[in-house]
Amino acid sequence: MEVKQAQLCDVKQVLDIIEQNQQYLKEEGIDQWQNGYPNLDSITEDVEQGNCYVLISDKAIVATAAIIVGIEDTYNIINNGQWFTKDSPYITIHRIAVLPELKGTGLANHFLDFCFKTFTNCASIRIDTHADNISMQKFLANNGFNYCGEITLNDGSPRIAFELLKQNYCN
Repeated sequence: MEVKQAQLCDVKQVLDIIEQNQQYLKEEGIDQWQNGYPNLDSITEDVEQGNCYVLISDKAIVATAAIIVGIEDTYNIINNGQWFTKDSPYITIHRIAVLPELKGTGLANHFLDFCFKTFTNCASIRIDTHADNISMQKFLANNGFNYCGEITLNDGSPRIAFELLKQNYCN
């Protein structure tokens, strides 16, 4: 398995994984990714900005995530809690998605390993998810993330926020 930065030629495969996950969320009754986002434009923008990563297994893309080092504007205000790291550099993971038939097999953990091994100056990983996305919350809990509070996306949607301190991560 290898995590690598996505290229423009990968966009179609990344979008296919995202669309399969949109369908999964819809079938589960979760109102996340149901408003036309993420889409071709947002995935292409992630690739062009160098933030889109893919997990390769047997020469095929099996998972994707947007990995951003630096300030995430929607994380500047957190309600009903606080971040563990206030002034330390952090990584944000957005739009993490695994092929539905491979969910629960630990593939998403490769992105966490990659983040801490690659961006060694970052003290933590921050992530948010929909309150109804129980499978994502289980993944976060199983990997040492702690609930920090609630954030609001640019479109006004509420999300629950989590943080994993590098010192607490066991890979």
